[in-house]
Amino acid sequence: MSGRELSKLVIGWQASAYASEDGVLTSEMIDRNTRDALAQHEHKMEWLEREQLAARNKEVMFGTTLKRETAV
Repeated sequence: MSGRELSKLVIGWQASAYASEDGVLTSEMIDRNTRDALAQHEHKMEWLEREQLAARNKEVMFGTTLKRETAV
């Protein structure tokens, strides 16, 4: 996880504590927020992998067909 993702996770813990009736952060809240953050991170990594694969495929497809003609 990136520093930004970790920061968002900890802020989520804080928000959960503030939103609770007694203002106490429980282990269940931490676990739930952590599971959500890990799921979001996994989704982000899958998305980035698909984007990189698509970019590589474009380079292969267009890189071989768009060659510059040399002047004779």
